[in-house]
Amino acid sequence: MRRRFDPALKGRAQFNRRYAAKNEGCEMKQGLLKHAVLLLLLLLWLAPIISAQPVPRVAEIDRVRLAEAFRIGDALGNRVWSGWDKAPFCVLLVTPDNEFLIRHPKPSADFVLISYDTLLKSNVY
Repeated sequence: MRRRFDPALKGRAQFNRRYAAKNEGCEMKQGLLKHAVLLLLLLLWLAPIISAQPVPRVAEIDRVRLAEAFRIGDALGNRVWSGWDKAPFCVLLVTPDNEFLIRHPKPSADFVLISYDTLLKSNVY
């Protein structure tokens, strides 16, 4: 059905059309802004998960071997070598992916503390 032209509504109709066109653009910008904010929040929430590298760990077999070496050194060191306990018994364990410093009294700044290992009874860097 076709509408009749009403001269009294002419100015009002033009105003409504202009306002609606401007408002439509504004609503579109607000929608894009909401999506951008949601995307930003999602990225901020996921950033630690995405960028987090797994914490390097000493392999279990290496931990057991080192713990045994430390136990033997503590038990028999002075009998085998006089003054054994006067020097620190520290180990630099080199693996294909990492280097671990164990039982070092003063590690350099190149080494970062990973954790305290209860089996080795020492900090692991």
